[in-house]
Amino acid sequence: MRTDPASSLESLVILLPILEEINVWLVEDIFAACSTKAKELGVKNGNLLYPLGIALAGTRSTPGGGTDLCIILGKEKALARISFAISNLSKYGNT
Repeated sequence: MRTDPASSLESLVILLPILEEINVWLVEDIFAACSTKAKELGVKNGNLLYPLGIALAGTRSTPGGGTDLCIILGKEKALARISFAISNLSKYGNT
């Protein structure tokens, strides 16, 4: 999956409020929420999940998918890392 700072920022800005709204922090619920949004946008799941994984792992090569990393980190830390990535990527584009 190819991505760049601007498209990653756009994906993370879209995902953050969706993930914040998830009450039961389970991989199935996280994936379903991301997948539903991708379908609404008419894009592949990877367009949202690949930037999510990078934001959570802090590297382009991740030890698992974005939804798995959400579970490993827990909701609070995952949301904090996404917010941090949005803050750092903001210098590359406007969303």
